Amino acid sequence: MTAMAPKYSQFRYVILPARPDVGFAPRELYNKAYEYWKEYWQRTFKLKAPTFWNPIDFFRQDLVYCLISGDEIAAQNLSTIAHADNSLTFDLPYFRAYAGTAEDLIKQAGAKSLMTVEYTSVHRNFGERNTGLRLAEIMNGLALETFQAQGFDATFAMPRRLSGLSEVTANYGYRKVAESFPKAGWNLDVFLGFNGEILKHPDPEYAEVIRHLWETRIDYSSLSRPRVGGTTSPQESTMAVSIRDQYQETMQEFCARFDQLDWSDRRVYAMWLAQAYYLVRHTTRLLSLCAGYCPFEYEATHLRLIEHTQEEKGHDNIGLADLTALGVSLKDLPELAETSSLIQLQYDQMKDLSACSFFGYILLLEGLAVMRAKELGDKVAASFGPRTARFLKVHGEDDIEHIEQALKQIETFDAEDQQFAMDNLRSSARIYHTMLDRIEQSARDLPVASTESRASL
Repeated sequence: MTAMAPKYSQFRYVILPARPDVGFAPRELYNKAYEYWKEYWQRTFKLKAPTFWNPIDFFRQDLVYCLISGDEIAAQNLSTIAHADNSLTFDLPYFRAYAGTAEDLIKQAGAKSLMTVEYTSVHRNFGERNTGLRLAEIMNGLALETFQAQGFDATFAMPRRLSGLSEVTANYGYRKVAESFPKAGWNLDVFLGFNGEILKHPDPEYAEVIRHLWETRIDYSSLSRPRVGGTTSPQESTMAVSIRDQYQETMQEFCARFDQLDWSDRRVYAMWLAQAYYLVRHTTRLLSLCAGYCPFEYEATHLRLIEHTQEEKGHDNIGLADLTALGVSLKDLPELAETSSLIQLQYDQMKDLSACSFFGYILLLEGLAVMRAKELGDKVAASFGPRTARFLKVHGEDDIEHIEQALKQIETFDAEDQQFAMDNLRSSARIYHTMLDRIEQSARDLPVASTESRASL
């Protein structure tokens, strides 16, 4: 694990829609995000501009970005998405700041799609003194990841001069187009950034934290939802592309990354096996929670989950036994932040969305076992001895039946629950992919051992 990991392992990065649909599942989290924004900005403007605060400023947004620690919001910012071709855009109160130079630059550059980065705030309990990180800088870097991922043409920011973010904004590649612009009693700098000019954070440590949080994000926004033909709703998209097709497409891409690991390297295998242990020790707990949350209309699924819990008992001990046979101590192989994020995602999805989301995680792990465990187990046994590959062998044999049962159960869910499951499959695959990257990096820091040695790493 890298030295900086403790600084970000407590945080989850969550993207919310600012105007969620009726039936939006994580409504409690959305309301918490709004109340955080309301309290922070009423307090910020209370003395200098007591009438400035207006809930329309929140409603105007498209995306709400939250950095969460436990049950608390540690930091937040928001984005509005607009279009330069719309006459309305530059008449909105927020965009009036761009009359003149910035508006001219946008039009001269031919920029059409615009994204703001605004209202950056950090809770007083999560300042740099407590976390070792300037969370405002990280939040702006994360918002720019959305900007780049979605391919918007231009982005705006108006940091308060006293916040210290003006220099950071410039370092990201924005152009300063106005200085000391007065608004609501504060002096703001006005920045404009174009796609292709925006940079990563100049500090390698901050760039790494931003990368980790972005790759392990939980995204409830419509921008992350798959679309068929560009206009299909999330519920309809699952029906348009079959569950099995979505499963195969995701797993093929994921397994291609999995195959890239050097499984002949004892350090890589040991680090992966340790992370597999940290994941699998939660399996019976997650299955039990899923069974408890399972709706009454899915009674057959509820009963199958109870059976499955019994089948998974003790599988974590098999992984520990393989590590012992490999000559490795678990205490030398810490749980990576990406592993923790993958586990936490499952608990959060079941609590905030639906018990059925957990089936996406089931598909990922058991699909991986079916597609790769037997072949990989043979390779590991040949390299390090048969007693080091029992975890792979067991899952390669047992999970063949499990994956078919999981697919059939998902096909009995309603469209919304199917979507939750398939969204979680993709989110979990993305985080697992990041975990594999971290395994490779962390393995390099372990002492070298020969493939014949059974002593230690």
